[in-house]
Amino acid sequence: MKKFLLALSVFGLLLSSASADEGSVKEPEALLKKVATRYVPSGIARTLWFLYGAHVDCSAWDSIEVRTIKEPEHGTVEIAPGEGFGQFANGSKCNGKKMSGVNVNYKSSGGYLGPDEFDLLVLWPNGFAWEMHFNMLVR
Repeated sequence: MKKFLLALSVFGLLLSSASADEGSVKEPEALLKKVATRYVPSGIARTLWFLYGAHVDCSAWDSIEVRTIKEPEHGTVEIAPGEGFGQFANGSKCNGKKMSGVNVNYKSSGGYLGPDEFDLLVLWPNGFAWEMHFNMLVR
């Protein structure tokens, strides 16, 4: 079994177990639900989030799944492969190493100014899931 590292940055991670009751499966407590607010210029694409993880040998995870579960009303969300530098807790030897991951990009409709929002579901290779709500302030 390979050990792994996970980039937690400001989002943290809640570890817990799932439970079942009388044959019906409940939503696992390990589903982390977070909200982020971002300011972006009108009509210009911006990378809002870079998701990545690594094995202890610093090889990148290759199966982070990101899905848009609620589309923005005044723009578009693009989920695309990306590269960035790892930043892990506890002085990991993987810190500062370039690795592949997933970029979440947002671009508002041209000329639009005001609020927008969208939701993502992130499925990590280790079985954890995050729901992320983005409040966008387009300026």
